[in-house]
Amino acid sequence: MTQAVALALPGARIEENSRTTRVVWQHPCPPDGDSPAQPDSACVYVGPSGERVSVEVSAHPQGVVAMLTALAAVQQD
Repeated sequence: MTQAVALALPGARIEENSRTTRVVWQHPCPPDGDSPAQPDSACVYVGPSGERVSVEVSAHPQGVVAMLTALAAVQQD
């Protein structure tokens, strides 16, 4: 599961510990009007057996939809 998630988020880094594996992805975005630039990001936690996954995303709405769509495709493979 971890490798499939990392493939869905090109350039992601994988951080392993004893209980979970974390896949972290960030993509720089240009500033939005007067707001400072904030990167699109995703952090995916994969449980020890790969059967439990938790996802945190932060992005503009279209970016969130694209990330969740990519992750949903992983579940179908």
